[in-house]
Amino acid sequence: MSGPATAWWGKSWQNRFKTIIGVDIIEEAAEATLRDRPGIYDDYFIEDLTALPEKVEQKIIDKNPSCMSIVAALGFDDIPPEAFASAYNLITEDGWVAFNIKDEFLQDNHPSGFSKLIEEMVASDIMDIVENERYQHRLCLDGTPLNYYAVVGKNRNPFPIPSWSNFSNPSCIADKTECASCPKYNTKGRKPDDKRCDHISTPVESV
Repeated sequence: MSGPATAWWGKSWQNRFKTIIGVDIIEEAAEATLRDRPGIYDDYFIEDLTALPEKVEQKIIDKNPSCMSIVAALGFDDIPPEAFASAYNLITEDGWVAFNIKDEFLQDNHPSGFSKLIEEMVASDIMDIVENERYQHRLCLDGTPLNYYAVVGKNRNPFPIPSWSNFSNPSCIADKTECASCPKYNTKGRKPDDKRCDHISTPVESV
């Protein structure tokens, strides 16, 4: 099960899994997937993971998903902690979780809620962290490094639904910067439609 985007990540899983399921809240993502890489996903759902219809949830569970992957979408108000926890609960016990997240979002008490979520999941034996590596994900236009963590974990227990609200902070990140030094992504001066700064991709490397 993966966050689809334009399916390039799903394509990388084709030789590893028999079934790939995509879930995205944005209809345009589905259109991009069908246009650019048709046939990657065996099932594709345009749904809000925090309010997943029972029929869709059961369809996913019936597939016995053994892995969830999310790339560069956590902490920017794209996928909130509640959606991550909901998707996590859909994978089988001992299933794998693979995601990356901006390093600052895992700092203690970060307003995105993800540092608190991950800390709680590990402390409560809900998820085991198998690998956790910090790397240079991209460069900002001015050359400032944008560092992320690549995390691999295993599902040990479901995340309790009543606890989700503990991590919600709707005002946390919508007006924050991804690269504080990028002139384009300046909270005071950016254009209304500028949601992220542009970046120059760089090879993954350990730091």
